[in-house]
Amino acid sequence: GLKFAIENKYKFLITFDSDGEHPPESIPAMINLLNKDYLVVVGAREKRNRFSEDILHFLFKKIFYISDPLSGFKGYNLSKLKRKSIAISFQSIGTKTLIKAIKNKLKICSFNIDNKKRSGDSRYGSGIILEIKILWTVLSEFF
Repeated sequence: GLKFAIENKYKFLITFDSDGEHPPESIPAMINLLNKDYLVVVGAREKRNRFSEDILHFLFKKIFYISDPLSGFKGYNLSKLKRKSIAISFQSIGTKTLIKAIKNKLKICSFNIDNKKRSGDSRYGSGIILEIKILWTVLSEFF
């Protein structure tokens, strides 16, 4: 999808999880924010699935004024990111792209969504080791 969107010069790209967690009815609000010149928009979940997500939500909200950086529901202004030489990476559900935007002081925002409970288990797994890996992977991007 990403390659297709870029090759066909789509203005925006929106990602969301296939597990039924993200409400598609929030897409128009995301497009509205992207039309207001935000380069990255995060759909911030009210109910997160992991302790590490709660910690990162707290830290990012206090430091960068962005909620829920690990949400898979994100919108990207492809043409503006390209002009700023910010590549979109989905190795970390778009979080690396969000962090690059933060580091480059680009215009980003988040808005609250009323998410549903995930259907099925996470494809990433669970457990304390995974929680530590998630925290380390995200926080190490800043050091």
